[in-house]
Amino acid sequence: MFVSPLIRHFKVEPNFIMTRFRRPPTHAGSWYSADKVELQQQLRQWLDAVDITSKDRRPVVLISPHAGYRFSGETAAHGFAHLRHLEPRPKRIFVLGPSHCGYFQHCALTMCQTYETPLGSFKVDQEVITDLKKSGLFMEMEQEWEWEEHSLEMQLPMLYEALHEDGGAEMPILVPVLVGAISDGQEAAYGRCFAPYLADPVSNVFVISSDFCHWGQRFRYTYLPSDAKNEPISEGIRQLDEEAMQWITGGDVDAFHSYLKKTGNTICGRHPIGILLNALQELKVHGPRVKFVHYAQSSKAKSVSDSSVSYAAAVASLEAGSA
Repeated sequence: MFVSPLIRHFKVEPNFIMTRFRRPPTHAGSWYSADKVELQQQLRQWLDAVDITSKDRRPVVLISPHAGYRFSGETAAHGFAHLRHLEPRPKRIFVLGPSHCGYFQHCALTMCQTYETPLGSFKVDQEVITDLKKSGLFMEMEQEWEWEEHSLEMQLPMLYEALHEDGGAEMPILVPVLVGAISDGQEAAYGRCFAPYLADPVSNVFVISSDFCHWGQRFRYTYLPSDAKNEPISEGIRQLDEEAMQWITGGDVDAFHSYLKKTGNTICGRHPIGILLNALQELKVHGPRVKFVHYAQSSKAKSVSDSSVSYAAAVASLEAGSA
């Protein structure tokens, strides 16, 4: 599993009470605004700018980046905008994100009862958490990992704004899952575990948290496709990511794994994506069901001393045709 060498050291802010009952927004004020009005205005601006041309297929999965909003917020909005005005509203949101702050070889479940954002809170679905634990596949999140981890938290303000309705309608309940350094076989096992929930798109939506290529000496990764050697580096990175997106779009988990072994692409959410592809295979969903709707890079790298992180948003449906 790729782990960025630039992870910040975890520090609990003085106003965050360490408790197993609530998970505070530890990255508010740094990775995104902690001011409710300012944050809401920013999120609405991005969401309102997205033109949804196809509304006839109900989204069951989003793939969404998890960097600071000034880098990836616009891209994330292209996915979350598909959740606005859904009827009926989903009852439950699963968020699967990679661990950047602790090494473990399982998926981990929260023991918190709520996840908070500056906009409002999500209740955690204790019943589903209990059912998942019965499978014997899951461990509990270490509290420090849970507080430090950003891959889950960065989905929540955008998710809250996309699903919030004036008039006080209750928000969907949340199932946060932190994905460790699991094997291909474990991805398949977790895919089977989540498939029954994925099969009910009226009740459930899955958010798969992943950034794409982390490129440059800063990330110890400077691979480029052989046929892109004469192209600008940023274009080579794009080609590298587009091949990954090709296999994800086609739902071919074996080809995705082969691609990762060949290129070593530093897609930090590779294991959550692998779980998704296995779940789709378990449901015998073949052909293109995942559609990438936006792609961006944090900067246009020109040399190995530059650094770039790629962000992609995708939407998936179980219905015929692309999402």
